[in-house]
Amino acid sequence: MKHPQSELIKQLLDDMSLQVWHWETNQCKWISTKANRLFDYPNLVYVVGDEPTSPPIKMCELAGIKFPMPLVDATVMNVGQMYWILEFRQREDVIGKEWAGDDYDYRSVRLGKAHFTRDGATQQNTAIQTMIKQAIMEAK
Repeated sequence: MKHPQSELIKQLLDDMSLQVWHWETNQCKWISTKANRLFDYPNLVYVVGDEPTSPPIKMCELAGIKFPMPLVDATVMNVGQMYWILEFRQREDVIGKEWAGDDYDYRSVRLGKAHFTRDGATQQNTAIQTMIKQAIMEAK
């Protein structure tokens, strides 16, 4: 069985001067770490080299439009932290909200409509609207 971080470990073996970074979800930032974390916590997100300038982003695709994966783990949120949601019942399709840890917040995450950024929520909204338009055109 291949270790999940085998490629990064090979890089470190080739150049021991490289710095290891892991994404700390609760703090929403990259943390400099020791190479042994690759073995102790192999499923974290790591990079080797210079400190990354942006968070790791997994992308989704719908109707040919890519958008960042919505939040899937509510435990990464802190009370008062800003996030963006798709809300079709409001005047705006994308609204900003401070995390309160209430049922509305958790339901937004569970339904896959909560994002760290306005851009991410807007891109998902565009993908959904495009999918609806495509479905209507195909039904004609």
